[in-house]
Amino acid sequence: MKCKSLLFLCMILLLSCNKNTNFKVIGTPKIIGNLIVAEKDFPRLMDWNTAVSTCGSLDSGWRLPSIDELSILKLYKDSIGGFTIGDYWSSTKIDQLSAWHMYFLNGFKGETPMYVKYNVRAVRTR
Repeated sequence: MKCKSLLFLCMILLLSCNKNTNFKVIGTPKIIGNLIVAEKDFPRLMDWNTAVSTCGSLDSGWRLPSIDELSILKLYKDSIGGFTIGDYWSSTKIDQLSAWHMYFLNGFKGETPMYVKYNVRAVRTR
């Protein structure tokens, strides 16, 4: 019985930590046109599949931005705040093994294998 109680307690703690992390990422979202942008990047770099599933696991329609939406985020990066000068994943696939990313220092768009780890910022539509 102690083992089941301990397992239950661990599950509760794990779920509460996950929600707390999501809250910290979303924070106070910024609105740019029809996009709602999470206040912060996720705290770790992610491969493309993890980025898609992690953004999708947030409440209320949060997702990884398309390459066109990343262009908007880059344009308004100073007013949104919190971006690094590094690369960010987009949800736009090229084929089964690669997707588009954007380098936020200069706006370069490139195709990259999905196993590469980049920054991730979640968005949703208003």
